[in-house]
Amino acid sequence: MGGILMKIYEDRKKERGMTLLELQIASAIMAVVMVAALAFIANMTTASSLEVKLVSLERELQNSLDDVVMDVKESKPSMMDIYDFHLNDPDATWQTAVCFPTARKMGTDEFVYTNDAGEVQVSPQWQGVVVYAPLYEPAYNMAWLVKYVDYTPRNYTTGMPRISNITEDFIYLTDGTVFDRDADAGLSGNQLVKRLTGHLVQFVRSPSPTDPAVYPLSFKLVANAEISEMYGEKFTVTSSTSVLARNNN
Repeated sequence: MGGILMKIYEDRKKERGMTLLELQIASAIMAVVMVAALAFIANMTTASSLEVKLVSLERELQNSLDDVVMDVKESKPSMMDIYDFHLNDPDATWQTAVCFPTARKMGTDEFVYTNDAGEVQVSPQWQGVVVYAPLYEPAYNMAWLVKYVDYTPRNYTTGMPRISNITEDFIYLTDGTVFDRDADAGLSGNQLVKRLTGHLVQFVRSPSPTDPAVYPLSFKLVANAEISEMYGEKFTVTSSTSVLARNNN
């Protein structure tokens, strides 16, 4: 009988559970593994969020450039004016404004290529003056690329108006036209204001303003993406394209 009890005792001794020390060690190892796994997942999520935001910024910049390119292609290089200036931003970033005629009709946005008699002309029939210029917003610490159009009738054969000055609030043309830089978007009177998408930092021509060469002309849009998940780091997205090389007027 004693032998049987001893055998049962020995069998149970072999099948005993973990001691408290062993359990603590196993728990510590499991905790380390879980922390590492969670850190990996967090990093992957942050990287994915950054990638999505950068792709979105790049798409917005490209859409803005496409709008500029489309308008410039419909205009005439010899009638384009380029004006380089500094915004009222903390970094005094070098910027570019461009001014050129448009054949798009006010209200309908129809491209006009006939005269009042309905006769097709060899050149577009200019309907207004377009100015693209960045507008810095201190409240958001960023800029917008804004399209300004003035449809006031003018004689384009005697000379295209140029940009004479850009202040914090207004854009002045040589023919007396004035644009309110911070005007509400939409059509008001003879003027149209449209804010393009994109968290803009810089709108500048290439070659640089210090380079006398202008044609063919390229525009560059630059944006900074500030991702809080990445400890406030800023990531720059740049988009550029040649425009006048594809102009047919």
